[in-house]
Amino acid sequence: MKEMIGALIVVATVLFGCTGVLVAVAFSTKKSRLEILKSLSGMSLGRDRFIGIAQLWASCFQRVFGRTLLAKRQLISIPLYTLLVSLVFFVVWLLDIYLFKNPEHVFNVPPPPNVLQAIKDFYSKGLLVAIAIDCVTIQLTKWSINVGMRRGFGSWRFLWCFSATIALAYLLFSAAVYWFRWSDMSELYAMLPADEVRPTITFSPLRDVLYSISLFQPVTFIYATSEGLVSSYFMPEPILFYCAVTGTLSLLTITLAYQFARGADWLRRLCMGVVSHVGTPRTNAMSVVFMMLLGLVLVPLCLMAIYLAV
Repeated sequence: MKEMIGALIVVATVLFGCTGVLVAVAFSTKKSRLEILKSLSGMSLGRDRFIGIAQLWASCFQRVFGRTLLAKRQLISIPLYTLLVSLVFFVVWLLDIYLFKNPEHVFNVPPPPNVLQAIKDFYSKGLLVAIAIDCVTIQLTKWSINVGMRRGFGSWRFLWCFSATIALAYLLFSAAVYWFRWSDMSELYAMLPADEVRPTITFSPLRDVLYSISLFQPVTFIYATSEGLVSSYFMPEPILFYCAVTGTLSLLTITLAYQFARGADWLRRLCMGVVSHVGTPRTNAMSVVFMMLLGLVLVPLCLMAIYLAV
């Protein structure tokens, strides 16, 4: 009961304050309202800054990877980018192990065997796949940015390109994860007797993303075979996931910046519309009536809250 009354008081107080502001503007002089409109028309509310961030990010992205789909510089920049992402991941993983999961604070010991095997598996098997994922996602990001610059970042065509880029990047990641898991199982059971029953590797995109968000706990499999329990899968799937994510990060940043810019412009126009429409006798009268009603509701609520508190 107390929580509900408290929530009602908060809502009523906010509405009362907003109505008070509206009444104050309504009863101001026409000259004052015109000055307010003039001030609002000259305010960007951060719109120009957000647009500048989006344009700067798009310019940096195109400078690194090129403007066209067949830019030659990306033959070097994309592999270097993938190597950088993977190195950052493994460095952070090792720092987490030695700094936060090392109660004895012993630093002159090698990393755990599963981490060493994950590093070996990624750079021997997964690096080319990660580069391929980055290559496709970066091309899709270029395509979406070019569409946004031509048609506008709020157009339906750009929104379709944006959705298609995110969906295809995630589909590539899920397909790569499924292939690695299936190939690992096939290699393992190829060394076992021919009559060994092989497990079924399912394609589960939604479950894969939940596993891959966990940075320092990569998925592994333990197979029950006729020779005992065997674990052979140590591919660091989070790296593949974050390669796909970072490949589309520029597109997400540019899109969010432009949406914030549109929101700031919409807020400015909304404020100007409110100021320009208040001041008529009917608006003034309705504002006063609404403020009085809120006051009549707020007073009993406050008294009831004091009674319950005592």
